Amino acid sequence: NQDLCIGGASFVSLTGVVSGTNTITHYGISGFRFQGVSTYSGTISSELGEIRADTQGSYNNVSAFNIKNGVLQIVHPTNVNVVGTKPPDLAPINLTSGRLYPENSAFGGTGLNPAFTYTETVGPVTILAGNNQIGMRAMATTGSNTLTIASLSKPNAATTLQLSVDSVPSGGSQLG
Repeated sequence: NQDLCIGGASFVSLTGVVSGTNTITHYGISGFRFQGVSTYSGTISSELGEIRADTQGSYNNVSAFNIKNGVLQIVHPTNVNVVGTKPPDLAPINLTSGRLYPENSAFGGTGLNPAFTYTETVGPVTILAGNNQIGMRAMATTGSNTLTIASLSKPNAATTLQLSVDSVPSGGSQLG
């Protein structure tokens, strides 16, 4: 049960069961993800890169996400209408010049289901410092896509928050 620091020029994927409670810190411009059902229950931190939550069951027990100059990208699989369980619904997300960005993987694809929809709920989001963004992207010509945030706080008045929705013109996406 040791802290783990990872990063580099290439995307880092941990496969199989990841367990433990100590902090995992990702450094650098590349990405990091769990690929496989995990029992890990510590904090995941990222400085400058991407944490990609794209495998159902991989992040169910994570206690918190700290994103600094990076992104927590929640990717839902195509051709399945899902209620998200990627990050735990109660895990705090702390952004310092960071970005929270769920999307469906059908966006921009060809031959994929344009009616694909998702619903994602995340825990409390705290905007700590810098310029931050909460957005979502969806390729839904019917149905809807929803991001629900348990609570949102911005304790430092000097920080900024941008909200965005990228969707096809007839799609229904909402931040809630």
